[in-house]
Amino acid sequence: MSERVARSRTLVARGYALATVARVMHISRQALYRTPRPRTAPQRRPPQDAVERAIVEVAQENPTDGYRMVWALVRRRLSVDVNRKRVLRVMREHKLIQRRPRQPRRRRPGFFRVQCPDQLWHLDLTSVWVGEQGWCYLMAAIDCCTREIVAWSLELRCRTQEAVALVERACACQGVVAGQLTLGTDNGSAFTSRGFRACPPSRRPSSSPGSGSSRSARCGARSTRRWSPRGPGSGRTSSATTTARTRS
Repeated sequence: MSERVARSRTLVARGYALATVARVMHISRQALYRTPRPRTAPQRRPPQDAVERAIVEVAQENPTDGYRMVWALVRRRLSVDVNRKRVLRVMREHKLIQRRPRQPRRRRPGFFRVQCPDQLWHLDLTSVWVGEQGWCYLMAAIDCCTREIVAWSLELRCRTQEAVALVERACACQGVVAGQLTLGTDNGSAFTSRGFRACPPSRRPSSSPGSGSSRSARCGARSTRRWSPRGPGSGRTSSATTTARTRS
């Protein structure tokens, strides 16, 4: 019982109107009408029939199993249908439910501190309806430092080839060197594909201290990874993509 409810009950006992006290104290009248009753622990009664005895025996023979496994073993032993909730109730009464260990909270790797341009890019795509072509896919890369769209492309498909070509073209336009850039992507199929992650040795991403989950202004959990561009003149281009503007 809270202190405010206790004080309100004291005022009601002195003769004040219950509705007025509840309105002034900002509590419900039900809290004043209700009579608190102490909770009693469940009584451990002996098994009533063969089913409950079998439940207790199976649970004691398999102390590490949960009530669902005990339920399946009891049904197999008795060859009859047993209610799963009945198994749970009997095991609770006899304190045979094992407390599960609390799972440790997964720690986030933290925020990625951007100190200069071309240090962290985020990639994302969306679908756009084009009258003649139908659904097309707009893929863009944004610099998390300057908030500039360093490259974008409008394609009929959103495969690994288009994602790799966009990053390679953006690296060539911005003059990104190997080991300088970290890419942040969501769990889209184009970014989590084997072809995008298993790059050739010349542009294979290396592990970074901030790899794992990152957070941007618009997106939630994203995976970050290093990107090493290929040499000049070797970047793949697509005929349907549009050349990104370079930063002056």
